[in-house]
Amino acid sequence: MKNSKSVIEKRHSQIQKILFEKGSATTEELAETLKVSTATIRHDLVLLANKGLLRRTFGGAEFPHIHSDPKRKDPVAEKTSEVRKKICSKAAGLLEDGDSVLVNSSATARYLLDHARSKELTIITNNQRLLNSDPGKTTLISTGGTVDPSRNSLTGPIMLNTVERTLTGKCILGVRSISAETGITLTEMDEAAAAQKMIEQTNDQVIVIAEGFKIGKKECFIAGSIEKVDTLITDETADAEAVKKIQEAGVTVYIV
Repeated sequence: MKNSKSVIEKRHSQIQKILFEKGSATTEELAETLKVSTATIRHDLVLLANKGLLRRTFGGAEFPHIHSDPKRKDPVAEKTSEVRKKICSKAAGLLEDGDSVLVNSSATARYLLDHARSKELTIITNNQRLLNSDPGKTTLISTGGTVDPSRNSLTGPIMLNTVERTLTGKCILGVRSISAETGITLTEMDEAAAAQKMIEQTNDQVIVIAEGFKIGKKECFIAGSIEKVDTLITDETADAEAVKKIQEAGVTVYIV
């Protein structure tokens, strides 16, 4: 039987083995390796994380003790961090003194202040990683909301109510996927609702930041059509045809 206890236990064991050997992996990588859907893998990761057998990350998971040994390095995580930093550096370059900016809870956006704290900005965000950063000259405003420790985010009606009472010139959204056909999509309903509300409250420039593997893909929950996006910042691994279609939809695309 496909979903028998023994099959599930075997898959969980395989997931733990992969994470132990690699340090971390994306949901897509695990799904492809184990020949199951990404929805199945996400469910597995929730169960294993609740047992303390792994640590969930944005878009995947990592071995739970990877940070306990300072001598151990995770090349996959390091490469991902470098790409995210480059993307955020470009995003920060699009911001000017005096800008008010909505920023969602993506793991990529955590690096934004590394490149923007010298500017006099007002950032309103539900991203706890960002809220715990050194703001420099930037004013950080929390949306408030229900704490989701697994995603370092603030969600729920309080957060949405704060965003609804905010009007900004720009927003920066980390997404799970983006395509010309589907637009912006995310894996979690509440995160999609947050991104949608931020788009609605932005009157100038909607900036999407996404690593290359997210381009041309789609997930369950839609946050906005491609017509809502002004700018996309991604990296050189993005599918060229998918990027071309996004550009043809009127989006300015930067490759870092």
